[in-house]
Amino acid sequence: MSIVYEQARDYPAHEKRDSFTKELWQQDILTAITGLRLPFLIIENPLFQRLLQRAQSSSLPLEFPSAKTIQCRLRDTVQERHQCVPKKLPAEAKMSIALDCWTSPFQQAFMAITGYFIDDKWKYRELLLGFEPLHGSHTGVNLGTVLFEVLQRYQLVERVLAVTTDNASNNQTLVGRVHEQLESLNISTTTPIIRVPCIAHVIQLSLKSLLGYMKLEPVNEATQREWSENQSQSLRASQRKGIISTLSKVRGLAVSINASPQRRDTF
Repeated sequence: MSIVYEQARDYPAHEKRDSFTKELWQQDILTAITGLRLPFLIIENPLFQRLLQRAQSSSLPLEFPSAKTIQCRLRDTVQERHQCVPKKLPAEAKMSIALDCWTSPFQQAFMAITGYFIDDKWKYRELLLGFEPLHGSHTGVNLGTVLFEVLQRYQLVERVLAVTTDNASNNQTLVGRVHEQLESLNISTTTPIIRVPCIAHVIQLSLKSLLGYMKLEPVNEATQREWSENQSQSLRASQRKGIISTLSKVRGLAVSINASPQRRDTF
């Protein structure tokens, strides 16, 4: 693999070839994939195949755009898609929203906002409304202001049915802030926006509370890599039943399999 990568790195960017053969075609694909460190499955991706088919249909020599040109094209495309979002929502219909906030490894905070609804043909639709950078404290008031600005951008302030969030206390304040801004603009809605707690987060909190009540703690701080024959015999001899015993057996099996490359191959 390293040899192929070295060849790809030294590959001439503007080499001209007068002939086309299946062998050269496959070699160029391999060179591009290894040189760009792309997954091999990209060759089966319909978008990648469509790109090559589009290039093949050209009657003129291809002129590759610069990176800056594509960046500008992306900005223009995003603006065009923003204008099309309200048109995708059926008349008189409402949209539900799901949002979440997190911080990147570079300590940059973002809020992702997704809208979803059922269209006129009863098909489920989902749209990314915003991937907004956050500044300052993540209070419900600040987050609500960010959400309201996104809704205004898409002209959706009067068309939100519900907002799904996790169970952080500031999310209830977030919905309240949106209601306050609606009232400040004299916008009346027939029904208030409903906050729907994320069921996955509810389950996580329930399990965390259960584990705390059971006073369960990990038996080790590091991943166990060694597994002795005595441990294997003890695991086979155990006839205990119940969830704790079952989890212990599953854990023991996983440690045993990962104890060596040979065991992984055998498994």
